[in-house]
Amino acid sequence: MGGRPVEPSAAEERITGPAGWQRALLGFLVGAAIGAAIGLVLPRDDGPRRPPRSA
Repeated sequence: MGGRPVEPSAAEERITGPAGWQRALLGFLVGAAIGAAIGLVLPRDDGPRRPPRSA
């Protein structure tokens, strides 16, 4: 029983990223935030699309 103590391997000390579904969710949220920011900053070229009111 007097062997060497078990040391953690390099794989156990490695910092891992999020799992697949977490990465997909994070990508979707980042894309939605960037799209919302672009939509708020850029002006509309064609103006409002409401039809004229008839009395």
